[in-house]
Amino acid sequence: MKRLNNEINCIEMKFWGKIFGLYCDYYIIQVQHDKEIPFDEINISNQLVNRKQLLTSKYSNHRIETKSNQEQEILPFEIPSEPHGIGTNQYTYFVTNSPGLSWIKLPDIKPIMINHARKIRYLFTGCLSSKINRFPPYPGLERDYLRAQIARITATTHISPAGYYILTDNRAEEEEEEVEDMSFNNERKDPNIILNPEYNNDPTNLITVELLADTNLQEWVHTLPEILSQGRTHFWRPPSTRTTNLSKGEEEGYEEEDNETLDRNSVEIPAPLLQPIGDDKLLYTNQRPWSIGLTMSIMHEYSLCYVRSNVWPGAFTLGHARNYFNLYIGWGQKYEQFNPSQPPLPEIELKKQFIEQNDPTVELEKAMEEAQREAASDLTSVEYTSEEEDNEEIFTDEEY
Repeated sequence: MKRLNNEINCIEMKFWGKIFGLYCDYYIIQVQHDKEIPFDEINISNQLVNRKQLLTSKYSNHRIETKSNQEQEILPFEIPSEPHGIGTNQYTYFVTNSPGLSWIKLPDIKPIMINHARKIRYLFTGCLSSKINRFPPYPGLERDYLRAQIARITATTHISPAGYYILTDNRAEEEEEEVEDMSFNNERKDPNIILNPEYNNDPTNLITVELLADTNLQEWVHTLPEILSQGRTHFWRPPSTRTTNLSKGEEEGYEEEDNETLDRNSVEIPAPLLQPIGDDKLLYTNQRPWSIGLTMSIMHEYSLCYVRSNVWPGAFTLGHARNYFNLYIGWGQKYEQFNPSQPPLPEIELKKQFIEQNDPTVELEKAMEEAQREAASDLTSVEYTSEEEDNEEIFTDEEY
């Protein structure tokens, strides 16, 4: 990380976590910087820096160059991605399969990647260039899916102690500007969150580890905006199909105020920042989305407070009265309720086998009826003759 920090000028760099793979694992670093990094790989070895886009093979450590035809197709109409430094693209992420190898920069995330990642479950292989064979089809490679999962995990599990950060005053100014301009097409930057210089400086009300480990979950808050259903943190209004399909004369008949009221009603408002994690929704099994406790049950003065996410298993936050840090070590999969498929009922064996036959015609039915009548008449005649013979035998016996 020190060598990587020497190659790029960044504001903040930290170890984000580790995601397991079937063949190789991913070690991830989170970087925040002002300008976008133009190259895709940083070689921290003794060799020269290679700025070509190289990927790690699935079965070995040699690298392969990507081809231009591997780039995904752009849909005719899709939700635009957020610019660099805002929302889901606020941070830049570098990954490697092993410490000491080259750090590869992941691409900026697009909303379509996040929306498709919500519909599938896929275990990582450790190869960024591998294809994702799932349904519905994923419009990208594993590096895009990895970036989407990182964005989802970061937006949900990055928390901080209450009062550690504060919102700046320009938040109110931005809200006034939003009320005046309701076009919803202009990009709005995230509210500036700064460190609270007066955090835990009051000697009469000190924050302790026991207070942070309170089970009401009111001492920890979300520090990043949530991702909306569009795959963005800021709502984007699509172009109105109503106005594009109308002619010029018909467009003049409708008032702009009516269109604005329709657009305002369809706006999705995210949850406010610095909201306590105790207000999060419960899981499907009515389980709390967070588990909290102390790392040591005896010596509390030397213990830390841990907060474990039950929505994204593997996401942890450790903290004490002065500092904290977020970490993720897992498979990169969201929690889902276990719904096993019910076994089918046993089949009932039939003793008789069905025989397929053709339906008889009218002529065959009439012939069958005549044959039945003849058989019935023959049977009655035979019974009558047998009764007469019995009577004759009885009569002859009485005479003798």
